[in-house]
Amino acid sequence: MSLSKSALGLAALAFLAGSAVLSASSPASAGNTNHGPTSILDPNSGPLADWEVFGFDLSSIPDDPASLAAFRASLDPWTQRGITNRCRYDIGIHPFRYSPKVRDFCWAR
Repeated sequence: MSLSKSALGLAALAFLAGSAVLSASSPASAGNTNHGPTSILDPNSGPLADWEVFGFDLSSIPDDPASLAAFRASLDPWTQRGITNRCRYDIGIHPFRYSPKVRDFCWAR
């Protein structure tokens, strides 16, 4: 058997094994009637602390848009891109999981 065929077979086996584990551990298959939070993207799982959102604390920054925008502009471009992506994909989808200051920080220009 060639190396590519055995690699393909292993990948297929891993996929099937992963699917079986996921289906066996899902709340529906376990008979779980608790409709509590099931993932980190669940908007009902509670708010995140400000320092957990971006990895730094926003409490020392005044809560006006100009100060938030100035702090954001002072960060390196790589961090700014990460903030933009986090704001767009996480905070934009579940905005009320985050504090008003985090939301203001995201949209400050």
